[in-house]
Amino acid sequence: MNKPRGNSISNKSILKAIRDNNGFITRAAKQLGCHYTTISKRMDKYPFFKKEVELILEGILDKCEYNIFNAVNEGDLDTTKWLLKYKGKKRGYIDKVEFSLVDLDKVSNKDNDYIAEHGEVPKHLLK
Repeated sequence: MNKPRGNSISNKSILKAIRDNNGFITRAAKQLGCHYTTISKRMDKYPFFKKEVELILEGILDKCEYNIFNAVNEGDLDTTKWLLKYKGKKRGYIDKVEFSLVDLDKVSNKDNDYIAEHGEVPKHLLK
Protein backbone atom coordinates (compact mmCIF):
# COMPACT_ATOMS: atom_id res chain seq x y z
CA MET A 1 0.00 0.00 0.00
CA ASN A 2 1.36 3.41 -0.95
CA LYS A 3 1.42 6.15 1.62
CA PRO A 4 -0.38 9.34 0.62
CA ARG A 5 1.82 12.17 -0.60
CA GLY A 6 2.21 15.01 1.89
CA ASN A 7 0.48 17.56 -0.30
CA SER A 8 -2.55 15.29 -0.79
CA ILE A 9 -3.46 15.41 2.92
CA SER A 10 -5.67 18.33 3.87
CA ASN A 11 -4.86 20.67 6.72
CA LYS A 12 -8.24 19.79 8.19
CA SER A 13 -7.32 16.07 8.24
CA ILE A 14 -3.96 16.80 9.85
CA LEU A 15 -5.58 18.99 12.49
CA LYS A 16 -8.15 16.30 13.28
CA ALA A 17 -5.42 13.65 13.58
CA ILE A 18 -3.36 15.87 15.89
CA ARG A 19 -6.41 16.41 18.10
CA ASP A 20 -7.38 12.72 18.01
CA ASN A 21 -3.88 11.81 19.22
CA ASN A 22 -3.47 14.44 21.95
CA GLY A 23 -0.79 16.34 20.07
CA PHE A 24 1.45 13.32 19.44
CA ILE A 25 2.66 13.88 15.89
CA THR A 26 4.00 10.37 15.32
CA ARG A 27 0.63 8.85 16.20
CA ALA A 28 -1.18 11.44 14.10
CA ALA A 29 1.01 10.53 11.13
CA LYS A 30 0.29 6.85 11.66
CA GLN A 31 -3.45 7.58 11.75
CA LEU A 32 -3.16 9.44 8.44
CA GLY A 33 -0.88 6.81 6.91
CA CYS A 34 1.90 9.29 6.26
CA HIS A 35 5.39 9.94 7.58
CA TYR A 36 6.13 12.10 10.64
CA THR A 37 8.02 14.61 8.49
CA THR A 38 4.92 15.23 6.40
CA ILE A 39 3.16 16.71 9.42
CA SER A 40 6.34 18.30 10.74
CA LYS A 41 6.90 20.18 7.48
CA ARG A 42 3.27 21.27 7.43
CA MET A 43 3.66 22.53 11.01
CA ASP A 44 6.70 24.57 9.94
CA LYS A 45 4.72 26.05 7.05
CA TYR A 46 1.54 26.79 9.04
CA PRO A 47 2.14 27.99 12.62
CA PHE A 48 -1.47 27.32 13.66
CA PHE A 49 -0.60 23.60 13.82
CA LYS A 50 2.11 24.28 16.43
CA LYS A 51 -0.28 26.49 18.36
CA GLU A 52 -2.86 23.70 18.38
CA VAL A 53 -0.29 21.20 19.72
CA GLU A 54 0.68 23.70 22.45
CA LEU A 55 -2.97 24.15 23.44
CA ILE A 56 -3.52 20.39 23.56
CA LEU A 57 -0.44 19.88 25.74
CA GLU A 58 -1.54 22.70 28.07
CA GLY A 59 -4.88 20.93 28.44
CA ILE A 60 -3.13 17.66 29.29
CA LEU A 61 -1.01 19.45 31.91
CA ASP A 62 -4.17 20.95 33.39
CA LYS A 63 -5.66 17.44 33.69
CA CYS A 64 -2.46 16.17 35.34
CA GLU A 65 -2.44 19.00 37.85
CA TYR A 66 -6.12 18.38 38.58
CA ASN A 67 -5.34 14.71 39.30
CA ILE A 68 -2.42 15.67 41.56
CA PHE A 69 -4.52 18.09 43.60
CA ASN A 70 -7.31 15.53 43.87
CA ALA A 71 -4.84 12.96 45.17
CA VAL A 72 -3.53 15.46 47.74
CA ASN A 73 -7.08 16.33 48.82
CA GLU A 74 -7.79 12.61 49.25
CA GLY A 75 -4.79 12.32 51.58
CA ASP A 76 -2.34 10.52 49.27
CA LEU A 77 0.91 10.98 51.20
CA ASP A 78 3.27 10.12 48.33
CA THR A 79 1.62 12.65 46.04
CA THR A 80 1.66 15.23 48.84
CA LYS A 81 5.41 14.72 49.35
CA TRP A 82 6.00 14.94 45.61
CA LEU A 83 4.02 18.17 45.35
CA LEU A 84 5.87 19.75 48.27
CA LYS A 85 9.22 18.69 46.82
CA TYR A 86 8.56 20.31 43.44
CA LYS A 87 6.12 23.12 44.19
CA GLY A 88 6.95 23.96 47.82
CA LYS A 89 10.57 25.05 47.39
CA LYS A 90 9.79 28.68 48.21
CA ARG A 91 8.46 27.49 51.56
CA GLY A 92 11.55 25.44 52.33
CA TYR A 93 10.35 22.01 51.22
CA ILE A 94 13.41 20.68 49.46
CA ASP A 95 15.47 17.52 49.45
CA LYS A 96 18.54 18.34 51.48
CA VAL A 97 21.76 16.50 50.92
CA GLU A 98 24.00 16.72 53.93
CA PHE A 99 27.65 15.86 53.67
CA SER A 100 30.86 16.83 55.33
CA LEU A 101 34.37 16.96 54.02
CA VAL A 102 37.10 15.18 55.91
CA ASP A 103 40.76 16.15 55.82
CA LEU A 104 42.27 12.74 55.02
CA ASP A 105 45.72 13.85 56.22
CA LYS A 106 44.36 14.11 59.77
CA VAL A 107 42.74 10.63 59.91
CA SER A 108 44.63 8.38 62.32
CA ASN A 109 44.30 4.65 63.02
CA LYS A 110 42.37 5.58 66.14
CA ASP A 111 39.96 7.58 63.99
CA ASN A 112 39.55 4.65 61.61
CA ASP A 113 38.70 2.41 64.55
CA TYR A 114 36.14 4.95 65.77
CA ILE A 115 34.54 5.11 62.29
CA ALA A 116 34.38 1.32 62.09
CA GLU A 117 32.81 1.04 65.55
CA HIS A 118 30.35 3.98 65.42
CA GLY A 119 29.64 4.26 61.69
CA GLU A 120 30.37 7.99 61.67
CA VAL A 121 33.34 10.32 61.37
CA PRO A 122 34.63 11.88 64.60
CA LYS A 123 33.61 15.52 64.90
CA HIS A 124 37.19 16.83 65.08
CA LEU A 125 37.77 15.62 61.50
CA LEU A 126 34.81 17.44 59.99
CA LYS A 127 35.47 20.77 58.32
